[in-house]
Amino acid sequence: MQPTRKNAIVTGGASGLGRGMCRRLGGDGWRIAVCDVNLAGAEETVELIHAEGGAGLAIEMDVAERDAWRALESRLRSEWDQVDLLVNNAGVAGSGAVSEYAIENWQWIVDVNLWSVIHGCHTFLPWLKANPEGSHIINVASAAAITCAPFMAAYNTTKAGVLVLTESLYAELRGEQVGVTAVCPWFFATNLL
Repeated sequence: MQPTRKNAIVTGGASGLGRGMCRRLGGDGWRIAVCDVNLAGAEETVELIHAEGGAGLAIEMDVAERDAWRALESRLRSEWDQVDLLVNNAGVAGSGAVSEYAIENWQWIVDVNLWSVIHGCHTFLPWLKANPEGSHIINVASAAAITCAPFMAAYNTTKAGVLVLTESLYAELRGEQVGVTAVCPWFFATNLL
């Protein structure tokens, strides 16, 4: 049985770049799982997706939690025939000198910006590989991954990690039907801070 819609997972879909991606996919008729810690924002995004002609469901999710990824996979496998696109977009930012930035803040930013991408790829790659039509992963890094501004070491480090993870995945998945893209945007309107 062929699915009637393409299916995407977008983290950080309640605002900013994530919301923009959801709207664009919705305009192409996709069904999107909008995952965010901000459930109200995710629900607003789903309304916008519907207005664009797509379908969506809002899922309250802390992307830093490994069990949340397992729960998401379990839920979506019970509702969807396949997954076509994983967009690891959720992110947070902070600034401070390396020696002065609280270690708790380091942990938080690494968990959200880097571990969430690792969890997402690790959890969903088997299902993405099983898609007979091919699938794709988009990992949102940042220009910070390569510009390394001072007083942004924690953020820079996580985004460089996302870039390296994505390039490694690209090399690993050559010959598979899973495409991999890293996005490294510069500054734009967002709720990141």
